[in-house]
Amino acid sequence: MHWLRSTFLYVRITKNPAHYAIGPGKTSPETRLEEICLEAIKELVDSGVVDQREDELSATRASRSHPPSVCDKDSTDSRLHLAEFGDVRPPLASSSEARPAG
Repeated sequence: MHWLRSTFLYVRITKNPAHYAIGPGKTSPETRLEEICLEAIKELVDSGVVDQREDELSATRASRSHPPSVCDKDSTDSRLHLAEFGDVRPPLASSSEARPAG
């Protein structure tokens, strides 16, 4: 948690608490930061990008089978699904069809 307090997200949470549902009688910035991080980890695990064993996270074989890039979630999910078949050609070919994030 100490490291997370130095992140841009923590600064944003403390500068704009109402946006993050923080305030009197509500959750603390630290608790909300932890909730956001745990939600993001769950989404990564559920989408097959990482494996979680106890307190350790590691990249899955599928996520290592294509080069890192910045794509929208649907393009990334599609490439991860194709990578499950063990042939890197379909995920690499799908990279040319990926839409940029944003």
